[in-house]
Amino acid sequence: RDFEYAVAHNLEMIQVIDGADVTEHAFEKQDYLGVGCKLINSEEFTGLTVEDAKEAITKKLESLYNANIGYKFYVTSENMTFETNLRIINPKYTTRENKLRAQAASSFEALAADALKDGIKIYAASSYRSYSYQKNLYNYYVSIDGIEEADTYSARPGFSEHQTGLAVDIANINKILIEENDKEFTWLKNNAHKYGFILRYQKSTEKITGYIYEPWHYRYVGTELASYIYSNNITYDEYIARNK
Repeated sequence: RDFEYAVAHNLEMIQVIDGADVTEHAFEKQDYLGVGCKLINSEEFTGLTVEDAKEAITKKLESLYNANIGYKFYVTSENMTFETNLRIINPKYTTRENKLRAQAASSFEALAADALKDGIKIYAASSYRSYSYQKNLYNYYVSIDGIEEADTYSARPGFSEHQTGLAVDIANINKILIEENDKEFTWLKNNAHKYGFILRYQKSTEKITGYIYEPWHYRYVGTELASYIYSNNITYDEYIARNK
């Protein structure tokens, strides 16, 4: 299972709870909580009303997911490499040498070129990262903020979207990561999907994505999927959960 599927599986557990009729019998069904059965003790919730049980279980699963306990169910991509399909992005649109998978690189260049026609300068600040690079980066963040805090904003090595060669952190005209009050952010919000990119970690979706809001982090998913996600105002995780 890849990263998105694993995240979506956790999301699905919470969605099932939200719409389920929680009864004592339900706790005994292995398919009720799926992986969640292995993470929670049903005795914690005996004697609760249906509504209270729904709320308690949801909070429990959210706390487990937010602690990134779900990592134990992921398959690491340590031995996976996408380097053979990478190419350097046109230096005109980067703050330094950056690479993406070929299709993503071409789409980003088209995005940046069209933005420039509108007077918006956009740069790729960070794109492909190797496993070893992400390992060093994550360990550095852990040394500063600890594991619990680092897990909210940095992927563990082997689980970063940057390692896929499809993710890019975007900088503004000053070559600083964009923020939502930047004109570059507004342009991307309205146009990125036309080039196959989505804002991956949206505002107020931490409990769904597991990561804090990152207005600079975009992922290439193709124009058809990006347009669907944009039009329906959902996260990539929600799309995977509904369509897997």
